[in-house]
Amino acid sequence: MMNMIDTLMVLVFPFLDVIPFALPRYWMFRHKLRMPYPYVAALIFTVAAINSGAFYYINLAGPVVTAHWTTIMRYTFVLINMAFSFLLIKESFQKLMFTYLLLFAWSFFIFGNANYVESRFFMDFSDQHPYLVYNIARVLIYLVTSPFLFHFFYHTVADSLKINDEKVWRYLWKIPLFSALFGMLYCTTDDVYAFATWQFLVSRYLMLLGACYVSYIALRILEISNSRTQLEESLKYADLNLMSQKSSMTALPHTWRKWQKSATISASIWRRYSPILTGMIKRGFQNTCKYLKMNFLQMLWNFSAATMW
Repeated sequence: MMNMIDTLMVLVFPFLDVIPFALPRYWMFRHKLRMPYPYVAALIFTVAAINSGAFYYINLAGPVVTAHWTTIMRYTFVLINMAFSFLLIKESFQKLMFTYLLLFAWSFFIFGNANYVESRFFMDFSDQHPYLVYNIARVLIYLVTSPFLFHFFYHTVADSLKINDEKVWRYLWKIPLFSALFGMLYCTTDDVYAFATWQFLVSRYLMLLGACYVSYIALRILEISNSRTQLEESLKYADLNLMSQKSSMTALPHTWRKWQKSATISASIWRRYSPILTGMIKRGFQNTCKYLKMNFLQMLWNFSAATMW
């Protein structure tokens, strides 16, 4: 019969398998979720709770049954959570697999280091409390590595997801795939002593560093390539702008000569016809004043008669 601490460790075990890695991934795609992020988080916690109950039931059956069914149960729920991630996020298969495999490599790195610590240094203690050291080691390693990995995911990977070239993603997502397959070499063994070997530990380091470092190099190359393409487009636009300005400057003297010619013609016409116009205006004004002078009394009489009537 398990005591309270062992029971708690059994129940916490499935949560540490999923929650620390699923929630950051959904947060990365929070603007492309099919439902609000809090609902997604509640769904993931519900699946983890079901996983926890199933794992507790398996452990009640004894160590033989536990050793036989634990790996099967863990990978069954890995596939379930993977299916949820594809259903809940509106994104291309390649981008989803790329982020999933990177987080998968990170989780295997943490699990592998925790397995190594438990098998190498706390074998006897783990026989009495099977998941205590493993869970504590996972939490500590997660806390140590998370600042670096979060920076990598929320900056480098998040920026790369803005690239919408399908041909690029058709090959890019396969980079962490091979590292993940390499890291799964030890997943089929039930020998706990195999987890205490340096080969096992190195496989986990190579899995994470291979997936993240090679992906980082590839993404940096894409970033430099995109920057170069943008620079070439900017230079092309600048050349077109300079050509346009050059054409304008070339046409400016011709335009100025045309304007000068038009101004000269206008001035010549004004000099020729201005005396005539001035004379016409002057004579018209004189005739108007003469008319008013001669007919002023008659107009005044007519206005007075109209007013009286």
